[in-house]
Amino acid sequence: MLQTTVAIIKKVLEADPSVTPTERQRLVFEMRNQGKNKSALTEPKTTSESRILRRAEVARRLSVTMRSIDNLHKARIIHGIRLPGRKRCWGFSSVEIDKLIEGRCQDDVPFAANASISAIS
Repeated sequence: MLQTTVAIIKKVLEADPSVTPTERQRLVFEMRNQGKNKSALTEPKTTSESRILRRAEVARRLSVTMRSIDNLHKARIIHGIRLPGRKRCWGFSSVEIDKLIEGRCQDDVPFAANASISAIS
């Protein structure tokens, strides 16, 4: 199948709101391979991927208030990521937050504004 044909079909599938991204990926994969080698298609891995989390999501994951997230960021316990084109919008790395949670669970060290990362992890 020509690459242009695949590109056109992908655009049509993207325009259809009833087709989820996972279904779209599966359909394009099967179309390219004509139904062969179905075992090669797997769900996208999100465990090792780093995502940018909002303050509210980080607060929910750590079971603290959003004000506590601001204090942790101000104390440089968690590092903020400034979003492009924004002046006051910050996000936080999901990988860093997961490591912080693991360190907190293993050492049972409470969060404090004057704690350091080495004390927590």
